Amino acid sequence: LRGLVGSEMCIRDRESVPRAALLPRGWDVLCGTFLRSKAMLAHYERFNPCRQRYYCLYRKGYLTAGVIVYSRKQNLLTFLGNVPSAVPMNVVGIPASISPTGVWGPPHDAARLLSAVFERERGLSLALNLPESLPSVITSPAAHQVRMLPGRVFTNRFRTFGGYEDSLRSPWRRRLKTIRKKFEEVRTEREGAAAFTREHHALYLDVLDRAPEKMETLGFTFFRKLPAPIELVSCYRKGRLLCWRLMLAEDNRLLFLLGGHDYRLNPIYDAYFNNLVGVLADGIEMGVAHIDFGQTAEDPKARLGARPVPERMLLRHSTPLWNRLLGAAKPLLAYRKAAPVYHVFRKEGAHGAYSFG
Repeated sequence: LRGLVGSEMCIRDRESVPRAALLPRGWDVLCGTFLRSKAMLAHYERFNPCRQRYYCLYRKGYLTAGVIVYSRKQNLLTFLGNVPSAVPMNVVGIPASISPTGVWGPPHDAARLLSAVFERERGLSLALNLPESLPSVITSPAAHQVRMLPGRVFTNRFRTFGGYEDSLRSPWRRRLKTIRKKFEEVRTEREGAAAFTREHHALYLDVLDRAPEKMETLGFTFFRKLPAPIELVSCYRKGRLLCWRLMLAEDNRLLFLLGGHDYRLNPIYDAYFNNLVGVLADGIEMGVAHIDFGQTAEDPKARLGARPVPERMLLRHSTPLWNRLLGAAKPLLAYRKAAPVYHVFRKEGAHGAYSFG
């Protein structure tokens, strides 16, 4: 870390901060989302412990950037259909299987801090869900950039959900109305996390078990003890839980965090797609500018009009030989599918796919 220690910019004490409670006061003001706040970091530490630690970058004595790191075994070849490949690694990210990155701060400062963290951590390290605005990280040995599954964001220009429906091309509008009709007798409950039940958790585990790309498995208490302002929305039919979702509204955007649905009843109620429609309708009625659907399940999100947001990860091994082998294996580690894009609104084309190259 010596390259960052000086009169203008430094990592204080040259070491990581071991607990969220010890982070500086300015962290919450600057970290950009409640999901990286000290309260949520403490929640992850308590209910999903995985040796979390934090790095802070200071410019002229003022906190300017931060990085969240945790360690566990992960499948390195996850994009090859979750091929068993569990290896110990240091992950720069949020330890809850959600899409926001574990790096925050002005792009130049965040990149310099991430480079220093890579040099500080021993063994295999990877940084997830990095935006394209973040400059390339230069370390010795060098970190390798790999394409990730893109995020999906809906840019909202509608005041009502009815206005959204009216703007759709007729085939898409008919399809949406047909699917929504299946939810006509479904009761939607907006609840705090304390209403999360074992039934909710079972649906989450079922979805996770079928997911081709997965990170950590979160326990029942993790969900039950989630702090506000995260909202739980549950959908019931005759007392039977069909689906649920966790959402967070902040900074003129709505984030779809996690959810679950009953696979056995999904053919009858189209619960998964109706759950996504619920996220979209909530965001439009709230008047937010952007609705972040997160990653995975690209096709149904694209069918609602959400567009792909390119994301990347950086990998590095502290041993030069292993790092060279890691670079040679980049084609196996990258997400290689084309991102589907459907032009669902009037005066647009029929459909297509977007490739990030």
